[in-house]
Amino acid sequence: MNEGLIGTLELPGGEGDYLVGDSRQTLGHEPLGDEEEEEDLRALDIDDPHQLGRLGELIAVRYLRSAGYEVLQRNWRCRSGEVDVVARDLNRDETVLVEVKTRRNADCNPEDAVDESKLARYRTLSLEYLLEHECVSCLRFDVIAIVIARPGLARLRHILGASSWDS
Repeated sequence: MNEGLIGTLELPGGEGDYLVGDSRQTLGHEPLGDEEEEEDLRALDIDDPHQLGRLGELIAVRYLRSAGYEVLQRNWRCRSGEVDVVARDLNRDETVLVEVKTRRNADCNPEDAVDESKLARYRTLSLEYLLEHECVSCLRFDVIAIVIARPGLARLRHILGASSWDS
C-alpha cells in the first residue's frame, strides 16, 4: 500500500469537537449535509461492530469535508459491492473512492485489513463507477484508517492513492 499519510484526528472526550493533526484545528459540529449524518457521534456504541463502522464513516466524512473534499455519496452500491465514501478532492480535481476501516485496538493498523483481495475488488468497483459516471476523468482510491482508543478519542490516518492499477 502506498504511503500518503496526512495526519491524525483526535476526538477529545466531553467537548464533542474534533481536532486535526498537530495544529489542533477544530472541526466542531458543522452540518454534514443530511439529517441522517447529524447524529451525535458520542451516542454511538463502540462495542457494537455495526455502530463502530458507522462512527468511523461519520468521522471520515467530517474529516474529508474539513480537508477540502466535497462528499458526493456515502455507501455507493453496485453489483460488485459497496464503496464507503465517494468524494471529490477539490485541490487535485480527482474523484476519490474511500474505504474506511475502523478498529478499537490501538495496537493495530486498520489499513492492514485492506489486503490484496480487497484491492482487487476496489479495482472492479472503480471500473463500475467509471462506467456509471462517464464524466469522471480521474479516479483515485484512498483508505482512511481510524482507531477508536476509547470513547471520545480516535486517531485517523488518510492514505492517499492506496493502490494503483498495476499493483
